[in-house]
Amino acid sequence: MQPFLKFIPNLIMSIPFVLRRQLRRDADHARAVKPYFLVDILVKLLLPALLVVSIARAEAPSIGEAYRQELLSKKGVQTLEKRTLLSAEDGLPTAELWMSHVRNDLLPFWTSPAAIGVPEGNFPTFRAYGGSTIDSLNPQDEFLEIPDSEIWLKGRVNRQYSRMMGRQIYAYCVAYQMTGDERALELAKRGTEYLLGNMYDSRGFFYTWRMQRRDGTYERFPEEEYIISQDISYALLGPAMYYYITRDPKVLPVIQQCKEYIFEKYRIEGSRNLRWIRESYRDFEELHTREQLELVAQLDQINAYMLLVTRLLDGEDRKTWETDLVNLAELIKSEYYNEENNVFWGRIDKEAYKQLGKPHVDFGHTIKTFWMIYLIGEQFQRADLSKFSLEHGPSVLKEAFHRPYETWIEKKLPGGQLGTDRVWWVHNELDQAAATFMLVDGSQKNYLQFSYRYWFEQFIDLRSKEAWHSLVGPMPGVPAYLKAHLWKNGFHSFEHALVGYITGEAYRRKPVSLYYAFREIPDHSLIQPYLYRGEIEQAKITTTEFSSAALSGLKKRAVTFVNVRP
Repeated sequence: MQPFLKFIPNLIMSIPFVLRRQLRRDADHARAVKPYFLVDILVKLLLPALLVVSIARAEAPSIGEAYRQELLSKKGVQTLEKRTLLSAEDGLPTAELWMSHVRNDLLPFWTSPAAIGVPEGNFPTFRAYGGSTIDSLNPQDEFLEIPDSEIWLKGRVNRQYSRMMGRQIYAYCVAYQMTGDERALELAKRGTEYLLGNMYDSRGFFYTWRMQRRDGTYERFPEEEYIISQDISYALLGPAMYYYITRDPKVLPVIQQCKEYIFEKYRIEGSRNLRWIRESYRDFEELHTREQLELVAQLDQINAYMLLVTRLLDGEDRKTWETDLVNLAELIKSEYYNEENNVFWGRIDKEAYKQLGKPHVDFGHTIKTFWMIYLIGEQFQRADLSKFSLEHGPSVLKEAFHRPYETWIEKKLPGGQLGTDRVWWVHNELDQAAATFMLVDGSQKNYLQFSYRYWFEQFIDLRSKEAWHSLVGPMPGVPAYLKAHLWKNGFHSFEHALVGYITGEAYRRKPVSLYYAFREIPDHSLIQPYLYRGEIEQAKITTTEFSSAALSGLKKRAVTFVNVRP
């Protein structure tokens, strides 16, 4: 593009965001903001300029495409063999590779000043390829290239989401648990304190997002009755993981109160279903109704905090949580599963939603559901649930694996044919389920030998770190969207590393070593390797002191597990 034209796209594309930002700040309530008619007017007024710009831009590849071309050039590519060899024994990543992956591929993206926020723990939601925060007044090129029609992302750029704060806390917890990195635990602690101090309401819920006023203070949204149950569960993800690592007595009451709030306020009378939302609400292009019956309103209570925390409880609390956990699994199995297509429908309140290609009807949600149900069955003596998942889950893996690309695909399209998009979190969930089923049926390794390689060599941005949101088009694919936004943070990529490490060592019948930070060592039966089971080797826990004053009261506990299993 000629130098004198280069400024035009930024100028034109930034105007809607300036106006939207000002209108949002002046609005009394976020759902009252409907400035998109201004975009239409501007497009009509500036159509000639837009046509000139589009022609000029068409001469060069997109930012994402150019970025990938450089990265995959002979000078930029760093193959898996050059980094750390896969195990010669089984073709899977070694423990050393997983540790290196966390330290060198993932964590640097989350430890920059931009990621940590001011004060530390005030984690931003939207960040560019290189890790800088997105400023809607002067957004980076990769943000500008996202079409304005993608309102789900671009229309919310001035928001800071509690669920993304929770996911970032989770990422730091995994980094500490796998590597013993004190700084990662310190950031998890600061993030937990900030989240609870700024987004939590003592009535038992988290606000979904907040926006900064002109004076620098924040306003939290939406009103209580418009908060989506899934958003509360994912805000809990971070505190739940932090409690698992530390058993901090100040954190558990918050988790318990939120769980009670959800099961009381969102329970549909006469049904086992939890509501999606308590009162109907429009947020830009999204209409949420109290009649909605959503898979993730049930599933993400399990996935985000219940499966992990239930096993850390004892007495009556554990019995209550276990009952609720099993009831959710049974509900999902009986009401959301479709045997003909071997999928879980994403929404079931109307027949129109029970179709391939509809929201949340994809390989990621389906395999995650089978994975969760299987783990519940194994750990709470429900052989019927385990059997159900083992009978149907592997078929999902078979369908989702795209042999020409040697990796997982996002979903089947409305006609039933396989799509071509590769999405980071779907890839992670399929890997995690395959790795878990591999401990029962070793044949799942045949997928993982390819999909793990694809993850390391294609999904990871070796220059600026972390994983791409998605890769679209023919191989090697062009990155789409951002590496951190309102639905993407560190959760999936770090869980992928933790599960990959645990299951890989378990498959080899090797010990699994993890770090905790208990003040006092709990009963050994309450110390487990994440979502799996194991025995502490020789009942021995190694304790050392932290050097950071911020971790005062906590102690570094190294635990080695043997006989690790689902």
